[in-house]
Amino acid sequence: MAGPSGLTGQFNRSAPAYEPGLWNDKVSDRDLMQFLDQNRAAITKILDVETGRYAANELQNWPLERTRTALDGLNKAIETLGSDERVAGKYGLTAEDIRKIRPEAERLYHDQGYQAYANCYTYAMNDRDRYSYGGDSPGQRASAVPGAPDYPMISMNTGSTRDYEEYKRTLIKGVEADGAIIGGKDAEAIEGYYRVAVYALPPDKAPKGDNPWTDMHFARENRDGGWSHKAGSKPVTDKDNDGRPITDPKTANLGGYEFLTFVYVPEGGLDVGHGYEPKTKPASVDVPHDPAEDWKRRQSAAYPEPGR
Repeated sequence: MAGPSGLTGQFNRSAPAYEPGLWNDKVSDRDLMQFLDQNRAAITKILDVETGRYAANELQNWPLERTRTALDGLNKAIETLGSDERVAGKYGLTAEDIRKIRPEAERLYHDQGYQAYANCYTYAMNDRDRYSYGGDSPGQRASAVPGAPDYPMISMNTGSTRDYEEYKRTLIKGVEADGAIIGGKDAEAIEGYYRVAVYALPPDKAPKGDNPWTDMHFARENRDGGWSHKAGSKPVTDKDNDGRPITDPKTANLGGYEFLTFVYVPEGGLDVGHGYEPKTKPASVDVPHDPAEDWKRRQSAAYPEPGR
């Protein structure tokens, strides 16, 4: 492709644009608390049905988390049941109750963004959806294919005797199994793919009390030549831990992680995570549809994903 070679300052039209607004939350804690205060009776009934627990107590102790749970459940009911009357019947509310709460509930649900549904791997693979609260793991989708090896990244032994070199090999193997192509430490941009930097946390760099064998990180190439990443449930950013733009992911301060390799990801990204997520990206692992697993998909995907 046209443009200068090397890791920095290169325009790669196959890479995703840096658009943190597509991922990061737009809803503040204050927005959620205001919604709860204005609709507490309805939200309590919704939460009672969705959790089967003591909703009033849970709203008192964990108001933000449980309001999000109610939003997820209500929006799923709106999608699957359709009419206000049927949704109201599920929760023991009136149709008027649903008509009152629905517009703001839908707005807040979508404006939450995908921040809580993505981690560093989800973001690196550009898999923006609501199928996996908390993000995805390398090899997870590949393991869902009948007869495929059980890539142990998702259930790795967390004992302190775990071999770090084996952890790194397993990590890379899981990423490759999901459809990425290993590029090596000096991979340059190529047409039709974008690069993702893969990292692992060495035992001597792990914070005290953390397990050093199960931590990984990823950063992805931006279309404008920079790099960006997402630390767990935190917002997407193109800055490193020193607040500097990431121009070279091999040397950026991302918290003590060891850079392992670049991998090539097909333009547009890959579907990763749960095997029951429908395949939407052509190069993704094709997991045969199992009707018996549909309940998992319906339970996870609370509402259609606008603008995928």
